[in-house]
Amino acid sequence: MLHIGDSITLETGILEKNVKGDEAQETFRCRLVDRQDDTFIIDLPINEETGKTTPFPVGKVLQASFVGIDQALYIFHTKIIGREHRNVPVLLLNDPGRKKHTRIQRRNYARVDAGVNAAVHPLSPGAFTPFTTFTLNISGGGAALSLPKGAVIPEHGEIDVSFVLPMESGALPWIRTRASIVRKLKKSAFENEIFTIEFSTIRDADRQQIIQYVFEQQAAFRRSAAGQ
Repeated sequence: MLHIGDSITLETGILEKNVKGDEAQETFRCRLVDRQDDTFIIDLPINEETGKTTPFPVGKVLQASFVGIDQALYIFHTKIIGREHRNVPVLLLNDPGRKKHTRIQRRNYARVDAGVNAAVHPLSPGAFTPFTTFTLNISGGGAALSLPKGAVIPEHGEIDVSFVLPMESGALPWIRTRASIVRKLKKSAFENEIFTIEFSTIRDADRQQIIQYVFEQQAAFRRSAAGQ
């Protein structure tokens, strides 16, 4: 359940592209100012990339998400149903109801096999030498990465990881998160080791972006399989 002051992530280009195919995918952040019955009252959304506020027009359809007190991610479809000026300009966002809020638990994040470029850095300078690598699989909760020959990371602890996600829209969002090292898996002498991580500190919008990437990859795999 959303509470006053909670952060809400809004995305364009997810619902519209199924209809028009030409909507740019962008991510915005806003806060819940008030609520009335089936309406969320939010401050003007801020574009995550440009930092500028965006007064969406009435009727604009969006995908919204927020993290509940149970730390699960909730996603729902919505639209702008009005604009008002209180102490500050606000937008009225339709709340489709709790039954329309799709709950995604951390342990239930869908995972997809995909090679996403990644960069790994220590939290404390000098703890180990930073390196670039790629994922073997990724989900909204974590990833498995290849450990290049000669690269060293601790058996446990936290690291800083960055990803570049190649989205269907052509966008290349850059995701940076702190992650906990879960375990290292030894391979044969001819293969790199693998280490798995769990995202420990990640922005809601970034986690949602990864989830969207996973969904796109799964859909592409299903289309490919159906065409065989």
